[in-house]
Amino acid sequence: MESTIKGLLALLDLTKRITRRLLGYIFLVCLSLLSILTRRTVFVIVRPFGDLGNRLYLFANFIAYAIEHDAIVLNPAFQPWRNTFAGTRPGALACYPPPPWPHFSGDLIGRWFQDMTWSGEAIARSSLSTRKWASISIDGDECCNLDNPEFVQWALNKHVVFANGWKFLSSEYMRIHSHAIKGYFGRVTDKVSHSLSLFQTLRSDCTLVVGVMIRHGDYRNWEKGRYFFPTSTYIRWIHETKELFPNHKVGFLITGNDDIPPEGIEDIPNLFLSHRDPETRFILSECDYIIAPVSTFAGWAAYVGKVPIFILSSEKATIRKEGFKRIYNYTDMRDGSFPDDHDATHLLVAKRV
Repeated sequence: MESTIKGLLALLDLTKRITRRLLGYIFLVCLSLLSILTRRTVFVIVRPFGDLGNRLYLFANFIAYAIEHDAIVLNPAFQPWRNTFAGTRPGALACYPPPPWPHFSGDLIGRWFQDMTWSGEAIARSSLSTRKWASISIDGDECCNLDNPEFVQWALNKHVVFANGWKFLSSEYMRIHSHAIKGYFGRVTDKVSHSLSLFQTLRSDCTLVVGVMIRHGDYRNWEKGRYFFPTSTYIRWIHETKELFPNHKVGFLITGNDDIPPEGIEDIPNLFLSHRDPETRFILSECDYIIAPVSTFAGWAAYVGKVPIFILSSEKATIRKEGFKRIYNYTDMRDGSFPDDHDATHLLVAKRV
């Protein structure tokens, strides 16, 4: 009896694996038909990486490529934030271009699509895969340059490309198409939130507003604490920034990932907002300047808002006007201590012809 049960369980498991494989092929065929009918390469972002800031940059780099080369990007990994942004809200899946359909509430379709993505990606990696399907993966110290003409030509000959990893870069396209990307990741509604109302009050009372990102929490250990600065140092930087603009009434929008408002600036107009609220990212992009350590949270706000940002790379740093700069990708926030990523573009393409 026991052996019969084991045999039935084994048969059931085999049936599940075969069914899953078959559904994976059907899924790939459907994506191929989409590619053929639209004459566009379909990119699928397979897995999420990091928090929202990292996922925004990953998605945006592929969108920049898609705008430039008329491609389609499907991102089931972005489902937790699909309802937050204007471009990701239509339909039932975060994708670019956004579909011409109304918003579908719920995540059932998204979860199904993510499940099929894993099955389809496994087939695309296998020796049985057609040359029109491909899966590319990059490790932590590697990057893939989507601007590279070799990659562009390779991708144009594919129906479906699955992407695993974070450092897919369209540096030039992110610069060229920043306005379109800002629109895609714009606010869902014009309804004024409580946080935005507080910011507008600060803005109306000041002639210049500076955003400050106090990054604690995980930064105690990330990069061995290189970018973890005590609150007292941020207070010094706030006073230094205020002194840069003697002819302005300067206010500060402050946010931090341990949600503790700083003390010692009671004489300076300021507003503290939790970084856990996605609205804070929108509001930070409305500031005139930003000061922050290396962080995709602040970096994204600086990018979409075209806000000059001062990168706090050392506790000894002094705020200077000439230190503020525009950024177009998360790599623009790095200082010289970051090792260069290995450009794996040629190797990725060569292996998957």
